[in-house]
Amino acid sequence: GGLGGEQNKDIKPIHSINCNEILGGKVFCFQSDMDKLICSITCLVEPGSKKGRGVVALFDLNTMQLSHRIKPFPKEERDPITIRSLQFWEYSLCIATQRSAHLFDFRSNDVNRDVIKMKQEKGQAFVTQVSMSGNKVAVSDTDNKICLYDIRSPSEPVKIFKPDAPEPRVYVREVRLDGGLLYSVHNSNQYQEFKGTKVFFWDVVSGECFGAITRKEGIKSKINTFDVTNFPNTNHPVVLTGHGERGIAEDLNCVFAWHALPPKAKAKNIF
Repeated sequence: GGLGGEQNKDIKPIHSINCNEILGGKVFCFQSDMDKLICSITCLVEPGSKKGRGVVALFDLNTMQLSHRIKPFPKEERDPITIRSLQFWEYSLCIATQRSAHLFDFRSNDVNRDVIKMKQEKGQAFVTQVSMSGNKVAVSDTDNKICLYDIRSPSEPVKIFKPDAPEPRVYVREVRLDGGLLYSVHNSNQYQEFKGTKVFFWDVVSGECFGAITRKEGIKSKINTFDVTNFPNTNHPVVLTGHGERGIAEDLNCVFAWHALPPKAKAKNIF
């Protein structure tokens, strides 16, 4: 059954954009607002080739037409094909590849050239996601840490967020920067292992962790994705976590909502 006991229904899209037909590639991740949709697309270098190239496509949702096509690394061979994560805000676009994060300006005469590059040092872990808020960019990685950069001086991170107790084979899956707050999701990289699955809440100014969602609060499976929002009649953030993994009990493939109550308060499941 669906919501309110109704039967599940197929919902047909109002419009569709076939990125494979338009650009010859598959969508990896995307973001949209009221009038634009931006997608990370892995395209083949040429038909029949096994080599790909990361492309960012910007669509106008009023006309459903492609308005920008950005090839961020036209000459790069060693940085990976896939643009793993992206976020845009007004004229700025932040993307993540395997080893670095890049900031682009749509107002630039050369939109394919990054205006800021935040690069992981050689030998360090792979980047998993980027998140941008104001003049700050958070870059998470497989070494279970988040580096916070100020785009006004991006050569070195201004802060590094990492759990106090090191856990082997745990990485940061997702990160969300929201003004003075930073949220991070951590997972084990082992199949059906959720001991390392946690959500941390960080204070960007002090660098302190002021709360967490762990097994103690009710986590029983890995988190695949999450969001931060506000419910009606709440004056604090609510964290939504999407759980699931092949081979686990069906009731563990679900979405939970948690109160995030700063400072120093533990999260509470509100479902």
